[in-house]
Amino acid sequence: MNQEQVIIKNFELFKAQTAKLGAKAGNLSTFLDQNAERVMLAPASTKRDYTCCHPGGLVEHSLRVLQNAAKLRQAYNLMDTVSTQSVILTSLYHDIGKVGTEAKEYYVDNNSDWHRDKLGVYYNVADRFQHIPVSQLSLYTLSQNNVDIDIDEWYAMSMVGSKGQKEDLPVQGEPWISIVLSQAIKAACVQGKGKEKAISVQ
Repeated sequence: MNQEQVIIKNFELFKAQTAKLGAKAGNLSTFLDQNAERVMLAPASTKRDYTCCHPGGLVEHSLRVLQNAAKLRQAYNLMDTVSTQSVILTSLYHDIGKVGTEAKEYYVDNNSDWHRDKLGVYYNVADRFQHIPVSQLSLYTLSQNNVDIDIDEWYAMSMVGSKGQKEDLPVQGEPWISIVLSQAIKAACVQGKGKEKAISVQ
């Protein structure tokens, strides 16, 4: 498959998994239809050395997080504790804020050849969003689309990127979905690190 086919295939899988959320998804199906190109082509990061810094990277990374989270849920015997829908929602949409808002793209192309060639910085975060954590933009997007998110899912998504390595231990009472999501993201970041073109996620 060429790059365009890979990106489209991953996006179709992303939509198919979203459909499994049923009524919980609110208006996400409409959101994906209306923003198909933006979601499909969004990168997952700004820099070549980070994870999935290429067109289609956001969807690819999110699908990888979902794969990892599903495996962890089974490995930790959480089938009765963490729902399939919670795994799908938090995995696929924890970074959806990187699409931006209706009025503004989150990532903009880096026009500096020096930064691109020497440092591998292919994208910049738009000025409008530099002060807003991605987790908050993601939760905003879900709220705008009437997604039925429970408090444990909200907590899990709100904590993405908020802990330093030394502090990355569960806090008392932390829900399992938060632990699963955190570990799934870490693994996916390693799996996608340094990839410069889209890869089909099965």
